[in-house]
Amino acid sequence: MKYEVNIAELADHYVIVLKDKQTRQVKRVFTLNHLGTDILRAYMEGRPQQELAPELAERYGASLESMQQQVSQTMARLARILY
Repeated sequence: MKYEVNIAELADHYVIVLKDKQTRQVKRVFTLNHLGTDILRAYMEGRPQQELAPELAERYGASLESMQQQVSQTMARLARILY
């Protein structure tokens, strides 16, 4: 990962700040909801999608199929942003 990732809770969302690891300059700022932040944290820990989707489906009361799709799409987007 080329960025240092900082996560701060702000009301009902999280602010994600990406800083260059070398210069520590802020490169990108965006927000995520609780689900997106849970996926981001799992992504950073290297947890596999197959393990994460059932856990999040239960936590958020969603179907396994819809959560698998959400996790897959979010992890793909995070890969494009973080690397």
